[in-house]
Amino acid sequence: MRILWHSTVPWSSSSYSVLTARTIPNIVRNGGHDVTLSTWYGLSGAPMPWQIIDKNGSESKTVQIIPHHAVGGNTYGEAMLVENYKFTKSEVCMTACDVFVFPPQITQQVNFAPWLPIDTDPVPDGILHALQPAIYPMCYSKWGTALLEAAGVKAHYVPCSAPADVFKPGDKAGARTMFTVNRDYDFLVTMVAANKSPEDRKGFTEALLGFARFLEKHPDAIFYIHTDWGGPIRIDHIAARLGIEKNIIQPNQYALINGMLNEAYMANVYQASDVLLNPAKSEGFGLPLIEAQMCGCPVVATDFATTDELLFAGWKLDGQPDWYVGAESWRKRVYVSAVADALEEAYRNKDNEKLRRKARNGAMRYDNQTVFNQYWKPALAEIETIVNRSKITIPSFTNGKQANVTETRNLVPIQG
Repeated sequence: MRILWHSTVPWSSSSYSVLTARTIPNIVRNGGHDVTLSTWYGLSGAPMPWQIIDKNGSESKTVQIIPHHAVGGNTYGEAMLVENYKFTKSEVCMTACDVFVFPPQITQQVNFAPWLPIDTDPVPDGILHALQPAIYPMCYSKWGTALLEAAGVKAHYVPCSAPADVFKPGDKAGARTMFTVNRDYDFLVTMVAANKSPEDRKGFTEALLGFARFLEKHPDAIFYIHTDWGGPIRIDHIAARLGIEKNIIQPNQYALINGMLNEAYMANVYQASDVLLNPAKSEGFGLPLIEAQMCGCPVVATDFATTDELLFAGWKLDGQPDWYVGAESWRKRVYVSAVADALEEAYRNKDNEKLRRKARNGAMRYDNQTVFNQYWKPALAEIETIVNRSKITIPSFTNGKQANVTETRNLVPIQG
């Protein structure tokens, strides 16, 4: 197939960029498909090539990356989607991002196979509306796939992934030399989350409040928060109000914002950590949970959405329902006391090798190659079958003689 993959550039720190960088190479190398990457973030000006490297390190195929051209209020490249599809003579358009941003009047003009997250219960009406033209919806999680089915949408489970040869256990003492901390510490809590939403979807507030309580018993603990500290949630202000700023550390902000902290750096972070804290109100998947556990680091995560299928070694956080205005659906806000209690449990299990092995073994099912073989290959085969059915051979007459002409028509299912 000729695939138009619509997402963000593969070198950005955006979670969609990470998914693109981890998924496309296998589709190109092992799937035998031609892919063009259509971007709505990370590239402007002119198209450029993305060289896919084989496992042995040699150059393989090249993927062309088409830049985003802003048109009016166009934010997610939706205004250029159909033009990119036509220009590249694509047979299917796969989007790797939230789906509610794409109007059906646009996506019904292409063979639309979105790969999307679901992070609230029930599925918001905006997502159901956007999925109406989809020929093959794919969801990051089993939880989200089940919610879509309950809402009358037949979706296919295709999970996110991480490279297990990069995210792997390492020497904790050696990994900790990467941190510049002007004091001794005996316990390292890490949080990896984007600081983008003013409503604090990732739960920075609860994380800091819970850590402050934990710190009362364990004053030598350190909290490393891997995010943009200049985002809408001012972590430095909250920490100062709580009087815990000396126990909070951050990554080099210039390096973070400019995409210089790669997967090897992140593996080092997880190897150095005693626990990953993820008190998010909702998660469409939760890549840090998999990455940390691949490195043998146990996790603490909200008892909601995808946690049940992704937590193999760690503790779940209880909380109360949280209404998401706009999506008109439910999430969960964790209790501060639950954060403090879970960190206490993690402290008691510090350096528990059995727990660390359990984390690694469970997360291995989400290795890039495993996910491609088990989920992407059959999904791509099914999509190709659907696309081929949409190619209709019709008779055409030239100079009185009949000739067969193949016309591609998009399949637009009606979802009741």
